[in-house]
Amino acid sequence: MDPREEELRRILSDVERRETRARKLAWLYVAVPLLVGILWISIAYLRVSKLKREEADLAQQITIAKAQLQALINPQGQSESFDTNRKQVILNSTDGRRRKALEEAFRLQEQSPPIPFKFGGKSPNEGLDTSGYVAHVLSQAGVITNPETYYSGRLLEQFAKDGDRGKDEIPGIQAGDLIFYDPTTPVFYLDKKYCLGMVPKGIYVMDRSTLEGLKLNTLARVPY
Repeated sequence: MDPREEELRRILSDVERRETRARKLAWLYVAVPLLVGILWISIAYLRVSKLKREEADLAQQITIAKAQLQALINPQGQSESFDTNRKQVILNSTDGRRRKALEEAFRLQEQSPPIPFKFGGKSPNEGLDTSGYVAHVLSQAGVITNPETYYSGRLLEQFAKDGDRGKDEIPGIQAGDLIFYDPTTPVFYLDKKYCLGMVPKGIYVMDRSTLEGLKLNTLARVPY
């Protein structure tokens, strides 16, 4: 082979290697900042999500404090005018998963010793808060899964339709649907007079008239 041709081939080969290395470096210069940017965006999103959950939990805590004052009206944890007959009428008006949910809700309410209130609680064995109680009942009826991931704001977002928000009555509301008191505290709707939910003194069947100090956010139908 001609020495000049051999030298030319060597030079071309060296140039190709340099070009390949330059492309790899160029890709790294683009990819690394991009990956770093994605990482920071992900971290920021997680932080914002956490702050939103903390904000919702704080708002719920404030609402619970108000409910606790109202709960002092009836230290027994159940409206005196709500009796076994009325409970049976409510249960008989439902069937399927809706009835299963209400049966579980009443079972927990009547459990002895009583289930304690625990802020952030998700398990009846350890304690429940307002959203934990509702989420547990709905999960036992097969309406939702992973109840430990639910908080008041998520329940509101999932079940309250935008067009129904802010209304104190909506068509088709039934026992087992939800009432949200401001900002997002959920209890079970039983009928026009009664609701059922967890407050700091325990699980209560409450006369809705005793909750006038709490502003109603909305009613929500649960798709059983």
